[in-house]
Amino acid sequence: MLQAVGQNYIIKPVWEKEAGKFRFWVPERGVWAQYNGFVYGIVISTGPKCKLTYQDKPLQSGMKIIFLRHEGKPIKYDGELYYKMKERWVQAVIEEK
Repeated sequence: MLQAVGQNYIIKPVWEKEAGKFRFWVPERGVWAQYNGFVYGIVISTGPKCKLTYQDKPLQSGMKIIFLRHEGKPIKYDGELYYKMKERWVQAVIEEK
């Protein structure tokens, strides 16, 4: 399992490849959008020095976030793609209803 260090997060992007184009899920619209802006992902691991909070709770594993597609460093682990993300690259948290 990947474990983040310092002020980093490990994010699993939610996306699919269809007809050679990358698309990502836009939850508030309920549609798949072209892969050219924000990306939706799930926090897998948080570093011990992370201070980012959402509603007075720290960002934790399993929370859904939106980040810019050009941010983060891609990591391949066990055949899966993850991103190492700094706190400042997290754009929004998606609230579960």
